[in-house]
Amino acid sequence: MISLLQELLRLLRRKGLGSLLVAWLLLVLFLALLDLFILAGRGLEEVAGGELLVPLTPGLLPSKIDQLYLEIREWEEVAQVRFIFGEEVRAGLVKLSLPDLAGDLFRVQLRDPGEVASVKERLEKLPGVASVISYDRGALEGFFRTLGRLRWPLLALIVVLGLLALIRLRAALRALITSFSGELRLLHLSGVARKTMGRPFVLLAALLGLGGGLLLTLGLYLTHNWGRVHTEALYRSFPGLLEPQTVLALALLSIGFGLLIGLLGGMWSLLTLRRLAP
Repeated sequence: MISLLQELLRLLRRKGLGSLLVAWLLLVLFLALLDLFILAGRGLEEVAGGELLVPLTPGLLPSKIDQLYLEIREWEEVAQVRFIFGEEVRAGLVKLSLPDLAGDLFRVQLRDPGEVASVKERLEKLPGVASVISYDRGALEGFFRTLGRLRWPLLALIVVLGLLALIRLRAALRALITSFSGELRLLHLSGVARKTMGRPFVLLAALLGLGGGLLLTLGLYLTHNWGRVHTEALYRSFPGLLEPQTVLALALLSIGFGLLIGLLGGMWSLLTLRRLAP
C-alpha cells in the first residue's frame, strides 16, 4: 500500500493537483462559512440587548455598591447587572480592555439596544459611577441582524458548498483511480483485495479533509490569541472568539466535518474500482 501511495502522490504532482486543490478550497470555504454561521448566531444573541460597562469610583464602600446594584437592577430597561472586581480585570481573569480601571465595575445588559443612550445618561448621573462605557457595535449589529434574516439561505448555501466539495473530491479521486487503471487491474489479478487497493485513495482524501479542518483550527487559534491582546477589537466584532470553549468547539467541528467529507469522498470514489477490478 505504501508503494501505491507513493506512486499516487507522484502522479498527483504531475496531473491531478489542480482538481484536488479546487475540491480542497471548496472544503475550506464550506468550513469557514459553517464557523461564521455559528459565530453569527452567537453574535446575534450578544446584540439582542445592548451592553454597558460601568466603572465605579475607587474606594467605594460595599454598602454603596450594593445600593447601586439594587437600584440599577430594578430599572425596566435592564435585563441583567453583573458586578466584577477590578482586580479580576487587571489580572486578566476577565477579558476587558480597560487599562485605566482603578476600581470595580458593573456590567449592565439591556433588553433593547435602542435604550443604550438613555440608560447611559441615567447611569452617569448616579453618585459613585466614575464613567459609563458603551462599545459602538452599530455596524456589526446590522451585519448580524442581516445574517439572522438570511439564516436559512445561508444555511442552504453552506449545505450546497459541502455537497460541491464532496462531489469535486470524488471526481478528482476517480480521475486518479482511472489513471492507475492498468496497475490496479494487474494488482487485482495478482490477488490483491479491492479494499487494499482503495486504502491509499481513502487515506489521501482523509488527509485533505483533515488539512482543511486544521487550517481553520489554526486560524481560530491565531485569532483567539490576537484577541487576548486586542480584546476591545475582538469584543466589538466576534466576542465568541474570546471564549476558549467556543474556539475549541469550532475547531473540533471544523476537523470533524473536514474528516467526514474527506472520508465520504474517498469511499464514494472507490466505486470506480468495481469497474476496473470486478
